[in-house]
Amino acid sequence: MVLSALYHCAEALVDRPILFVDVESEAVQIGVEALCWDTGLQATTLPPRQPLSLDRTCLFAAILRRGVAGPRLHAARQAGATTLIAVQFPSSYADAGVLDLVPAAHDPCRFADRLVAALAQAKIL
Repeated sequence: MVLSALYHCAEALVDRPILFVDVESEAVQIGVEALCWDTGLQATTLPPRQPLSLDRTCLFAAILRRGVAGPRLHAARQAGATTLIAVQFPSSYADAGVLDLVPAAHDPCRFADRLVAALAQAKIL
């Protein structure tokens, strides 16, 4: 989903480094390479459990199946990064902010729109 969304907003991401963290799937790695080839974006992958400093991170975005907790998200928030987390299947106890992003978790065009808005909010655009 994230890869598809990045195709929809590639023009807004030119000259901005993109890092996919905790990538285990070879299919995702190949997808990232295709994204770079097709769009000219600068994206790389980082395997799971690798050290990572998020101190210079401006935006941390993800589409998750369930829940929003995790050490990378916590580190991004600690670093002061804007976060955009869309949860596909939130718990019945999810708050309004989580529920607001459910449509974007299922639609790459909507996630791309939210991503561009988050970039503008973070004053990256």
